[in-house]
Amino acid sequence: MVEPHRIRSSLTIAISKSNAQSDEFKATTDMYAMLCDTSKFNTTTMTYMLANWPERSISQFYEGVKDCIAAVAAERPDIIPPIVEMPYWKYSDPAMLLFYQQSLTTLVSAHSSFAGTVVSHVIGHGFLIPEAQHFAHSVLRCLMKTNPDAFTHSVVHVVNSAMPGVHSDAEQHVSFISAMLAMCEYAPQWEADVIDCIFNSLILVDVEIKPELLEDLEEEPSPSSAQDMSMRGQSVQEGRFVSSHEAFSPPHKILADTGARPDASAFVIEMADRLDRCLMVVMDWMERQARGDPARAIALFENTLPGFVRRVLRTYRSKYVQFAMFYLCSLCPGDLCSMFLVRLFQTILDHSLDVSVRQCASYYVGSFVARATFVPDRAVHMIAEMLLDYLMAEEVAPDAIPDVFSHPMFYTICQTIFYIACFHPDTLLCPQMTALFGPDGQMQSVIESPLKPLSVCFEPIVDQFIDLCASRNMLSPDIEHILTRDKAFTFHNFGMTSSRVKQELIETFFPFDPFQLAQGSRLIDPIYREWDDHAEYESE
Repeated sequence: MVEPHRIRSSLTIAISKSNAQSDEFKATTDMYAMLCDTSKFNTTTMTYMLANWPERSISQFYEGVKDCIAAVAAERPDIIPPIVEMPYWKYSDPAMLLFYQQSLTTLVSAHSSFAGTVVSHVIGHGFLIPEAQHFAHSVLRCLMKTNPDAFTHSVVHVVNSAMPGVHSDAEQHVSFISAMLAMCEYAPQWEADVIDCIFNSLILVDVEIKPELLEDLEEEPSPSSAQDMSMRGQSVQEGRFVSSHEAFSPPHKILADTGARPDASAFVIEMADRLDRCLMVVMDWMERQARGDPARAIALFENTLPGFVRRVLRTYRSKYVQFAMFYLCSLCPGDLCSMFLVRLFQTILDHSLDVSVRQCASYYVGSFVARATFVPDRAVHMIAEMLLDYLMAEEVAPDAIPDVFSHPMFYTICQTIFYIACFHPDTLLCPQMTALFGPDGQMQSVIESPLKPLSVCFEPIVDQFIDLCASRNMLSPDIEHILTRDKAFTFHNFGMTSSRVKQELIETFFPFDPFQLAQGSRLIDPIYREWDDHAEYESE
């Protein structure tokens, strides 16, 4: 039994000051009786009382219980959950919240087994409500100082299980992510886990935004846009080849003008708006953390990369979440661009990984280098050289025939190089780069390979690349003849046409295709390279 003198002082004073007929008097005397004799505790009654007592009575209760909760927990652990699970977000009395906080920290300090219960309640509710976040963080700071081991054991599990799901309230989702990032301010050791959890949550929203539904939101539906083409891997539209210009042209922004659209999908709008707002929270936080501080930017990148590799890189056809990494690299491009590209290239070279993961890494290299305006020219040169070295090392028998099953990485990397060169013709398709792209360069050798990459890679990209090379006197003078010859090749060994093989086996993914979310565009557009039809301008 809890010693009465430990709680008598504050409660007897409260009783003496209360009107004997008031609800406050009854509540306070009930509390006194229960705390003096824990056998009188009933969890159902306790839960009801804490939910219905006057605020002053609840404050008095926690003022009394904070000094004896450790003994109560040892004697009656079954009554601790209702004491912990007080709906603190409903109250504003600073004294009551302080007593409640002291009760929680004393409990966890004496009985670490209750850390999970406390952390789950504080995070599971406080992170969902913006007005409650300040108090939730105050409690978590105290817990971390009081019993860091118990705090460490509980937090990651709780944040992963409490994170709002795809179909939860969008406001709560945004609030929870904001609170998680704020937690990194006083618990930096959890930054990598927090970012991983956020990526995991947002990627589930991202994949709900189906490409076919995005088409319905375009102001002028254009199935041959780069977004649609890259997601579906189609090179033929309604019996005709799409042009290079169509393949590279950007799709329209969504949400900017969908409010009055009668045909706009409510589901797509809700998912896109939720993802847009959540990404803005993440990118704004990254900006505050890393802008102008290279050391902090590198540390943040190192904490972000594991979650990106685990959650985003391995998710084929994600459309927007990866732009958080895109934006982070822009905050310190001199260091982070190289670190990001090196990590992606390491993935390409890792033969222990599934080939689909290695292909995705190649797509990311191509799309990032093509689209990021902040990637320095020296990095463009470095990547082109590394990719061509990879292709030159590929063992191809003189009598080999095109085989996408046996050489998937060969075709993927060829397409990556074509794509990068289309966006950087002045950097790569120039006299200084003849060792790579000249008539006797490495790219010419790759194109003349028995594997016929021009017949397999995405046709609009191939056409654009060849047009640019021809207009700049790069590659062999008969390159257009080689292109015509290779286009005529059909994959009889697969029982299908070359177009069908491209669609089924070399399905193209451009992870940094134009960013279509309205709010995030304010951050992405200034650092994003739109497509410029160089070949069309040069021929005029």
